[in-house]
Amino acid sequence: MPKSKLEAECGDIAVALVQNKVDLVDQAAVSPTEVESLARKLGVKLYRACVKEGINVTEVREYPRFVCLLSKSTLKCKTRLDDYT
Repeated sequence: MPKSKLEAECGDIAVALVQNKVDLVDQAAVSPTEVESLARKLGVKLYRACVKEGINVTEVREYPRFVCLLSKSTLKCKTRLDDYT
């Protein structure tokens, strides 16, 4: 089901592209430019993350909550970050 149709029925949906292991970006099969292009094409938020270095880990986890809180839908938002894992 396309994201737009799902959002029409359910309200805003948090969708993000996460490029993980950015500490190893020189070994990646996809260039940073290609990742940015894909995120723009899909119209989604892009995060570059690295669990090992603690880069953007919290931001990725909090993004669904942020989208939910900004949403004007009548869906009930989960209030604990652990509800999204």
